[in-house]
Amino acid sequence: MLARGREYRAAGLVERRLHLIAYAMGASATGMTFLDSEIPALLGAPLDALILTCVGVPDTGSAADVRPMRHRS
Repeated sequence: MLARGREYRAAGLVERRLHLIAYAMGASATGMTFLDSEIPALLGAPLDALILTCVGVPDTGSAADVRPMRHRS
């Protein structure tokens, strides 16, 4: 069980980094975790849960309007 806890924490760290990178680039991100009985057959691997992160720019504005965050010197 301890190894599985490490895997979940590692996945959470990766998902958090995706959020930070998206926001730094002026995009947005949302993450979802879920259980689905059809996913293991689709991916051909046994899974307990899956995390999905969507990154993008809202349809309400163009990508040209989005400016990345500036780093402080």
